[in-house]
Amino acid sequence: MSKRALLFGGTDGHGIIMTALSERTLQAEGYEVFTVCSFVHPPDEKERTISDYGTGIPCFFWQYTFPYYMRNACHDYQMVIVVDIPFPEPDNRCPSFTADRVVEEIESAILQGLRIVIIDHHKNSFTHYGKVAKVGAEVIISSSALFTHYGPPDAYTLKWGRYGAICDRDSAVLPVTDEEEIFAARIDKAKVKVSESLDAVRQDNISFFEEFSPDIPMPEVAEVYDSFVYIPKLAVGNGYKQLDQACRKYGKEYALGVTYQNPDKPVILLITYWKSENLPVALLLGMNRFRGHVNAPNLDYSPDLEKKLLSLLTHPDTGDLIRTEPVSSDNFYSYVASFLKKVEIPYFLTLHKWGHVEHVIANGRTLGSFYRLTDHEQMILDWACLLHDIGYGVDHAVCPDFNEIHRRHHEFSEQMVRSWEKEGVFSGFLSHEDVDLIADMCLRHRKKMSLPGGDKDHLYILLRAADALDNDFRRAVKNDKGENYDDIKDMSEESRREWEAHQAVKGVRLFASDNHLIFEMIVSDQKKAFVKIQDLKLETELLKRYFSVKVLVSELYEQAEVN
Repeated sequence: MSKRALLFGGTDGHGIIMTALSERTLQAEGYEVFTVCSFVHPPDEKERTISDYGTGIPCFFWQYTFPYYMRNACHDYQMVIVVDIPFPEPDNRCPSFTADRVVEEIESAILQGLRIVIIDHHKNSFTHYGKVAKVGAEVIISSSALFTHYGPPDAYTLKWGRYGAICDRDSAVLPVTDEEEIFAARIDKAKVKVSESLDAVRQDNISFFEEFSPDIPMPEVAEVYDSFVYIPKLAVGNGYKQLDQACRKYGKEYALGVTYQNPDKPVILLITYWKSENLPVALLLGMNRFRGHVNAPNLDYSPDLEKKLLSLLTHPDTGDLIRTEPVSSDNFYSYVASFLKKVEIPYFLTLHKWGHVEHVIANGRTLGSFYRLTDHEQMILDWACLLHDIGYGVDHAVCPDFNEIHRRHHEFSEQMVRSWEKEGVFSGFLSHEDVDLIADMCLRHRKKMSLPGGDKDHLYILLRAADALDNDFRRAVKNDKGENYDDIKDMSEESRREWEAHQAVKGVRLFASDNHLIFEMIVSDQKKAFVKIQDLKLETELLKRYFSVKVLVSELYEQAEVN
């Protein structure tokens, strides 16, 4: 009997590429693959049933399409793979959708003998995946859009994966050439022909995409403000790309627009320009509930909400250190980011600015989900991830020597958190006990510090692991003057070795199932990356108190366990 796999894939440029790459690996493993990758306009809510509504809209896929196949075709396959289709946040298009219902569908299928693998990189989805792993599904989470596919990376997946990540506007592939960006725009346009696009990636057919124009229609109206562009009416099917184009054209960090793809239910789209190093727009505006990414959120339209967002973007809370109003939970991200913007790059070239903090928060939520933290514990871990490196922003009047700041930044982080509490910064949304724990976690996030040895040790360990997982080449790209480290010739030997080690690490993937965690470090040169591989192994060692843990390294076609 031949092995059969059912593969579901996203329908944007990135999703199409990752689906084709996953299919290629499955076939190499001997599977006969049936691929579902299609965009279907679902009927009105009252007419919907459990049916195939395609994979293009995540909430429809998970609420209708996925259960349809699980109930009707479960016995025809040995394996189901879902690629680049995130668990959505609450969505008015599917008001009855809940992640728990999907988990029940997955558990039922697994109990019937089906192997289910979910592959994702969308940060907002990570908090759901602990429940999925608990019932027996395998979850693969990539640190970037580049490796959101089934199977090990190789020259072919790196080539096409790079185009897919550009389509997804993932900063992990920066810098990009104009030619690469234009070709990715052609792939995005080709998504109107999903099956043909899949065939082109399968066959390595570059010429197929050349027939599609990379041009995005210019908006009828674009209002330009100090830091953002506002487009009242976005082109149907090109909303995010039009906002991205406006940022590039006008040299702005943010953009907001309204899409009327469904005239009865317009949607507000926002973006952070993908080449910007600024705070993600969802965090800048203190957005707690939204669909999409922190860099590209969307919300259901209302005139009042549109007016409010425009006002916030016009006068953003930039996090001045001298304030006349109390700091709220919603705007605290911006408050902290203002410190991090002033931080110098450490001499050994690691980047302790907002990008690092954002990745550590995402890693903490991922690990917290698999540990199955309570909501309150996850909140504590989120805050500790947010504040753990804030000590790098200590006033130079307190400590003028940056080398000493680096050595003692964990101490300064603790001191600053406790000082903020005395100033009333956390009043109203964190208790004294919460702040005390967060401050101590900041102090002990470095491995040279001992754990407290109590019933909260798991939070300290998860923070250390979340910090260690952000260890790829993005941590060593530019110095504080904006100069590329590639161009700096007068580095010390120690700095150069550290820089080369970071540069050799291209990404990390986490494989999780029940209480098993496998960390795969993807490298271009295993010898140069050796110190980072050993760091990851050391920093994840304490997780063995709670999980079965392995560290793997992938170098092109090779994969070996690190002993």
